Amino acid sequence: MVAVRIRPLRLPRHRHPCAAFPVRPRPFLVRQGWADTMALVDRNPSADAGNGGRPATPEEVSAFLGRATSTRPSGNPSDVEHVEHVETHLSHVFLCRDVVYKLLKPVKFAFVDFSTVDRRRDECRAEVELNRPLAGDVYVAAQPVWRLTSGGVCIGERVAASEQGTIVDWAVKMRRLPADRTLESLVARGEAAVCHVRSLAATLVRYYATAPRSALTVDEYLAAVERHVRDNLAELSRGEHGLPHCLVERVHAAQLTTLALRRTWFEDRVAAGRIVQGHGDLRPEHVYFVPEPDVIDCLAFSRDLRTLDIADEIAFLAMELRRIGAAALADALIAAYQEGTTDQPPAGLWAFYQAYRACVRAKVAALRAAQLPEGERSAELAVAKAYLDLADAVSKPLARPICIVVRGLSGTGKSTLAAALAEKLGIAHLQTDVVRKQLFPAVTQAAYGQGCYTTAARRMVYDAMLAQACERLRQRQSVVVDGTFLTTTSRAAVVELASRHGATLAVLDCRCPLEIAERRIAQRAAVDHSESDASIETLRQQIEGEEPNPPGVNSHAIETTDALDLQLDAACRVLSAAIKR
Repeated sequence: MVAVRIRPLRLPRHRHPCAAFPVRPRPFLVRQGWADTMALVDRNPSADAGNGGRPATPEEVSAFLGRATSTRPSGNPSDVEHVEHVETHLSHVFLCRDVVYKLLKPVKFAFVDFSTVDRRRDECRAEVELNRPLAGDVYVAAQPVWRLTSGGVCIGERVAASEQGTIVDWAVKMRRLPADRTLESLVARGEAAVCHVRSLAATLVRYYATAPRSALTVDEYLAAVERHVRDNLAELSRGEHGLPHCLVERVHAAQLTTLALRRTWFEDRVAAGRIVQGHGDLRPEHVYFVPEPDVIDCLAFSRDLRTLDIADEIAFLAMELRRIGAAALADALIAAYQEGTTDQPPAGLWAFYQAYRACVRAKVAALRAAQLPEGERSAELAVAKAYLDLADAVSKPLARPICIVVRGLSGTGKSTLAAALAEKLGIAHLQTDVVRKQLFPAVTQAAYGQGCYTTAARRMVYDAMLAQACERLRQRQSVVVDGTFLTTTSRAAVVELASRHGATLAVLDCRCPLEIAERRIAQRAAVDHSESDASIETLRQQIEGEEPNPPGVNSHAIETTDALDLQLDAACRVLSAAIKR
């Protein structure tokens, strides 16, 4: 008999904005991968059989394979080989005794198009070609699927001489590997050893030595990675997932801060040709030892998703090894890779990529949870939380929290710079003007030194803002504090706060000509929604009352007549130098 097992499909609810990874292990060669996860959340899927006639049905393929792979082809129905059929969102997979056949569904999504026979043929051929460097003879061939005029279907380069048919589909034929020889299975049984990852590292070093290099510039590469980080943050911050906001914000701020302040790391990677067309989905369940390592399931369908830093790909596997309790093997993998090549990424870069990949996996788990009935979501959300905890743990070497003071007189553009800098780094922006209105909501605009601008009121505002900053620093979150900080005492208070929490301190002093500050204040006064109540008279009194920095504290001038992008570049240079001290 032919065994047929169909996995239920769930309707998509959210568009997956970037690359994704599977969560649950599945039988050999049928785990849901990047494309299947993206299909879960694509809003506009469509299917079209395309040219070539009606595609073969799963039942027809199973029936043919049951007969063709039988070791007792007697024609007796009881002698038909057992064939297991597993359906994913993008494919039908047929597991026979020694071989596996994979047929793509005639579907079209925003990220992939398998809608015609020609497209499926090209994809099957690409899958074979791109997987062979790491999987050798596991990928046998891309073979046509024929619809016979006599009825039924067959798979092979040609039909029997006595038959006639039309190619209606294509299949990838693979040699079946033992499921108990994956790296994931070896780890689970306690059989994985350093020799396994060293052998794998040697294979990967040879693979990357000949992998096609990417032509991306450093700006293009950084923009792509930043887009993925922000997409992860946006999804994991959704209230419906119920994930700890502080944790989500902290791990992504560490990544965004690294991208902004450790630019030289990525410049060096691009300049050295370390951005390549790689495997794209290097996970423990895709690595087999039989006995030498074979790596399957390359992301053939998307060049963009395969374009990555070699360190990113190695870090992905290392992160997954940590997740399944094999931290020692993760460290051994990275060490073995570095021993076998001249490529020596800084430790912080390994941490960055592992945290980034853990967040991608957390997002996928959260998206999966959203597709499940309410009573079944908790397990997937627990997976998402576990990945975030792992991201948090591996992020710690990246940098200690930063307390950034953006100060200056009214009208110097400090709040504009502070808001843009907080957005760039993914951290909180605390502003005296906002805190003042929270503390004194009923007070109308007052002259400087009166109402909510008395010395006592100003001290209350700064105390309240620094209390908020203190809570964030206590949770290892960086923060931007934005105010005039006119007095030596107010600046000394933030110096003490940063020191108490082991945070890096940077003071940015916004400056511009007086006439420009006055013009900005006048323009702002005409806007009802401005947070600031400062007037030109306020500015003049601030100039008279400004005090010097506390001893040992240096501020860095930012010229705010420059374009905002240039201001951000200048601020990031200051911060980059500060975190290296």
